[in-house]
Amino acid sequence: MLFKTIVETLFVTVLFYTVLRPLRSKKFLRVAWSIIAVVLLARALEAMGFLAISWIVERAGMLLPILFVVLFQTEIRRSLEGISVKGWFKGSVLGNSEDASALVSTVMGSLREFKRSRLGALIVFEGSDRLENILGELGGVELDSKVTVGLLKSIFQTQSPLHDGAVVVRSGRVRKAQVIIPLPPGGAEYKGYGTRHRAAQSATGGTGALSIVVSEENQSVSLSEGGQLKQNLSFEMIEEELTKFIERTI
Repeated sequence: MLFKTIVETLFVTVLFYTVLRPLRSKKFLRVAWSIIAVVLLARALEAMGFLAISWIVERAGMLLPILFVVLFQTEIRRSLEGISVKGWFKGSVLGNSEDASALVSTVMGSLREFKRSRLGALIVFEGSDRLENILGELGGVELDSKVTVGLLKSIFQTQSPLHDGAVVVRSGRVRKAQVIIPLPPGGAEYKGYGTRHRAAQSATGGTGALSIVVSEENQSVSLSEGGQLKQNLSFEMIEEELTKFIERTI
């Protein structure tokens, strides 16, 4: 009886984890494991003959799914909004290779303009998962605009109210500006990194995203993917890495 319950619980857990993959976050996992623990505890108590206690625990556990929906209603809505043909078949983020090539060309033009104008910048390109589904609420200003050199330069001008924080690009469009990426705890691996560089690295840790950061101090350009920051790269290397990333996500 107990073994059957464990197997069924694990099956449902895997199913929900797969379907609700964009909800991957520490808060989500804590609540999910709490529900599993209550179910297993109730079954274990029942198997040992503690019927009254088992009944109380089981009834209390029935409220947990409701609590789950209340706690994660925003994330669940975003998850359902994010389900698209792309989730099952490749090829719908940018539409075609010409769109991807145009996006890369625009971004590279923007980076060169940042360097000429001595502007700092942080651009995060989302992968298959939304950053907020993994890192939590990030704030920022909604834009949903076409990526252009003029737009990106105007955002990162020091006089602009949006220049602090990151620009988030999803499906080939600027979705948000002034996004605050949670910084990782300081450590030896972050020694010498500025705020933008630490945010760039944090934005790509376990999110499937890619970020490009331009230093305001020396105009060096760095790229982060998979939580690994590659500093002071040439424009050719940046273009190559960005092109490969975009091609994987179209």
